[in-house]
Amino acid sequence: MRRIGRRLAAAACAAVLTAAWAVPAWAGTWQQDEDGGWRYEEDGVWQTGWVQVDGIWYDLDAETGVWIQRPPVNRDTVCYLVENAVTRAGWYEHEDREMVYQVESVEKNRITVALKMETAPFEFTETAQVFEVSLRDKTAKAVTTKLVLDLYG
Repeated sequence: MRRIGRRLAAAACAAVLTAAWAVPAWAGTWQQDEDGGWRYEEDGVWQTGWVQVDGIWYDLDAETGVWIQRPPVNRDTVCYLVENAVTRAGWYEHEDREMVYQVESVEKNRITVALKMETAPFEFTETAQVFEVSLRDKTAKAVTTKLVLDLYG
C-alpha cells in the first residue's frame, strides 16, 4: 500500500511540475478580416511592418497590420522583394554562410541590389549575385545569368 501511495504522489508531483514548466507555444497564424484583408498574428500580437513567415517577407501595414500584397518598389522595399523572388526561385537555399541584400545604386527607373556573402563575422564583402531591378516592369534581372525574376510572382 505504501508503494502505491508513493507512486501516486510521485506521479502527481511530476504532473504538477510538468504543468508548471509548460510554456504555451504560439505559432503565427494568418487571419482574414471582414474586409477581405489578411493579417498575421504571432505570440498573441498582430504583426506590422516587414515580417518573415516561412522564408518569405510580407509587408504588413504599420497601422492596421493588413498585408500589402504589392508594396511599391523603392529603396526601402526592394531588398525584401528581391529576396522573396530569389527564395521562390530556389536559389541560395543551403548556403553555409550568412547572406545579405544591399542596395548598390538607385537610378530613375532601376535599382541595383547586390547579394553579399559573409566573409568574416559581420563582414559581407563577397558578392554572390547582382540584380538590376526594373521599376517599370517590377522584375529583377540577375546580371551574370540574365535570368529575370518577377518581384511579385
